[in-house]
Amino acid sequence: MKKNNYNTLSMAYIKIILCVIFFSSSFHTASFLIKYTDPYSIIFLRFFSAFLVLLIFNKIFNGVFFNYQILKKNSFLFLAIGIFGFFFYFLFFLISSERIPVIIIAIVFAFTPSLSSIASIIFLKDRLKLLSYVGLIIALLGTIAIINVKMSCGRIFCINFFSQFNSKYSLALLIVFPAVLYNILTKVASRKGISSTEIVLNSSIIAAISALIFLIINHPIIYKPLISEFWIGIIYFAIPCTALGYILLTEAIKTLGINKAIIFQNMIPIIAILIETVIYHKKITFLEFCIIGVIIFGIILTNLPKQS
Repeated sequence: MKKNNYNTLSMAYIKIILCVIFFSSSFHTASFLIKYTDPYSIIFLRFFSAFLVLLIFNKIFNGVFFNYQILKKNSFLFLAIGIFGFFFYFLFFLISSERIPVIIIAIVFAFTPSLSSIASIIFLKDRLKLLSYVGLIIALLGTIAIINVKMSCGRIFCINFFSQFNSKYSLALLIVFPAVLYNILTKVASRKGISSTEIVLNSSIIAAISALIFLIINHPIIYKPLISEFWIGIIYFAIPCTALGYILLTEAIKTLGINKAIIFQNMIPIIAILIETVIYHKKITFLEFCIIGVIIFGIILTNLPKQS
């Protein structure tokens, strides 16, 4: 029994780590795609393509391509996830990518775990052990430190921390709230016994329809010829970053709980920085290495078993 529980937990941690890797790379992919067409076109292509892939996943895992009864019974829940957790999250994400360096967006996104934990305690009545609270605070302080180092003063502590968020950078904060909503609503859906595949499948088609409505109103805009790299980026968004990424996230939240799973999202700016280092040959300073260590320490504290 203990071995089965250990295997389940191990798989949950593997899933959330893979999810974080996919999500981290999506920041750089978005900055590439937005150079070619408008946000609504990208959102529609991403989620409609993901929906088609998820139909196959649903047939494999749940024995049916599409279960209309589940959509009908939980329509308001899927509408909220699809419109706010998917459509508006990715809309703000793309608009920010046009105006702000992607590494800054990834760093600001790291506020998501702390806010998700607060929301789960308030709305889902989740309870944490003392060590988990300490871990969350440490990871949050690490996030604030990396923001200070990367965005403004180059030090761990900046007196003008909040003044750094001018109108341009504040736009990146808008992606945090839909992400928090997704984390909370998927936990609600999981408690109702809805499978991870069904959650992402139904929410994806709603996000695609939402994007299509805006696309019809605003008309698609093509900035550059849509080369093969563009379509590869769309496929990457649709399969690893959506169909797989959100299923992995939802599965991890089911097994580990919101707080233990989503604190791994503090790793997103770290992996995004590492990707930037590899692609653009930028150096990571010793101070940044230390801050990364602090964030990882906070994640480990939050995920320590109760007996520790």
